[in-house]
This record gives sequence, structure tokens and C-alpha cells, in this order.
Amino acid sequence: MFRGFAKIGLLGFGGVGPIARHVIVREQKWLSEKDYATLLGVGKVLPGANTVNVAVMLGDRYHGMRGSIVAVSGLLVLPMLVLIVLAVLYQFLDQNPYFNAALQGSACAAAGMVIGMGLKMASKIDLQAHHIVAGLATIALVVWLKFSLLQVVAVMMPLAIVANFILARRHGHTS
Repeated sequence: MFRGFAKIGLLGFGGVGPIARHVIVREQKWLSEKDYATLLGVGKVLPGANTVNVAVMLGDRYHGMRGSIVAVSGLLVLPMLVLIVLAVLYQFLDQNPYFNAALQGSACAAAGMVIGMGLKMASKIDLQAHHIVAGLATIALVVWLKFSLLQVVAVMMPLAIVANFILARRHGHTS
């Protein structure tokens, strides 16, 4: 498990989400696409980094407390060492216009990776109309109304719970 999460940490420059999904779902087959989306959703509403939260929950699922410690260590230790080296280099390069242009390009690529991961995950799960409406409403809250994460969770979580409850009662089962 350490090796899998170390790979996620080292290959996840610009955001570990896309590589985490690939390693957890495709390479290691620790979770199905739907289970990963569920775990990531829980990880997003908990305090802390999403992928660290997933590592804690996944490590616990397979090996208890020890698994959580190993998964989080694998995810953070090697990238932290790389980050320290890069921070030292940054002190010498921060005034270089080429370096700053490279950083801006990296930020755009990272945003694209996050959007791509979201679309890939959405294509693999059984999306229904109310899921799409909730997703679009969340995007509207963030992009146009400039809601913070806490505000989005405070608005969307109760709405999603009520919608699922109503739809489950209408169809006679839980979703």
C-alpha cells in the first residue's frame, strides 16, 4: 500500500486527484469507480486534503489504523522531500520571467487535469437527472456566486439529501 500511495504522491504534481484515481481504481483495483467516487465525495466534505482523507479511509478499510498511517506516509513523505528541494530552488528562480511563465502554464495544466478527472469519473457512474442538476448548481455557486467550499457544502448537502430522500420514497427504495 505504501508503494501505491508513494507513486500517487510522486506522480501527482499539479494535483494528485487524477493519478490517485488511476492508481486506486485501475492499477491496484482497490476500489471500483463508484466506490472511489463515493470515498472521494466523503473526503471532500471532511477537513483536510481530499486525497489524504481518501488515503486514511482506504488504509483503514484494508489494514486499520496501521494501514491509514502507511497510506498517508506513502502519499506525503517523498513528495514533501521533493517540495523542500523545489522550495530551495524557488528562492533562486522566483525573479526569472521564464520560470514564472512555466509556473502559470503548470497552473493551467493542473486545472485541466482536475476538470478531466471530474468528467472521467462522471462518465463511469450512473448519473441521473438530479445528479446533473446538483452538479450544475454547484458549479453555479462556485463560479458565478463565488461561494466558498463551506458555503457550497452548507447549501448543497441538505439539498442533495432531501432530493435523494424524495426520489427514494417516490421509487420505493434508497439510492
